[in-house]
Amino acid sequence: MIKFIRDDGLTLNITDYFKIISIEGLGTITQEIFTEKRAVGDGDIITGTRVSSRTVTITACNDYAGQFDTSREKINSFFNPKNTFKMYVTYKNNTVWCECIVDARDLPTNNIFAPQMFTLSVFCPSPYFKSYDDFGEDLSTIVPMMGFPLMISAEKGFVASARNFAQHVFVPNDGAVETYCTIVIEPEENVNGLKIYKNDEEFVLFSIELKAYETVKIDFERRTVEIDGKKVPNCLNRRSTFFAIERGGCNISYSADSNETSTHIYLYYNQLYAGV
Repeated sequence: MIKFIRDDGLTLNITDYFKIISIEGLGTITQEIFTEKRAVGDGDIITGTRVSSRTVTITACNDYAGQFDTSREKINSFFNPKNTFKMYVTYKNNTVWCECIVDARDLPTNNIFAPQMFTLSVFCPSPYFKSYDDFGEDLSTIVPMMGFPLMISAEKGFVASARNFAQHVFVPNDGAVETYCTIVIEPEENVNGLKIYKNDEEFVLFSIELKAYETVKIDFERRTVEIDGKKVPNCLNRRSTFFAIERGGCNISYSADSNETSTHIYLYYNQLYAGV
């Protein structure tokens, strides 16, 4: 199944209107290899490599005459070249997605009585497909510590829940390459000296006080920090690095000089795959 979500929120499933005949480009990966000639000896010297962007081409057919007009109108109006899209692909019970734009679209008009054919090519600037799950875990989650039937002593108190301080939370990455995360911070009280570690080596350290009930977003791929939707420059210590989550995964933890137990830190990331 292939589903498209447009940048304005509209959704279209190709199979709601057409029967897919073929799909090209989902399992293809192309690597560019850069070389220079050896001055002495045989062969070349590899100076660099890069994985090229991909183009996915879908060929489909609608052979039900009563739906020709409806399917044409839907495709014509939905796949506007001025919009951007997210393409979700489900293959063998596994769903991945990527961002794309329309490269070419063809709805033949040579025979109005023939089944309606449809060819769509989309350009994907990134060669990798993203995992459907984006993790989205709170590093300081509340762990329940009571259940039913419940026995309570009148003489002693009891622990209903405890906060996981998330020292060395393992973040897996089974994808083909390293990936970057987005961290959203929601403090319930003012927080000073908030520091987020990777493997206790690389870190992001705030040089400003984070105010209660602000929403702070760190985008490690774009290397930006936003507070309540506005970009805030020069809010990090100079030694901070926008680290990546390498293949195999890493440990992520956090600390603060004050009120670290009243701070929620949500981590989002997608694993990247070379094909479906």
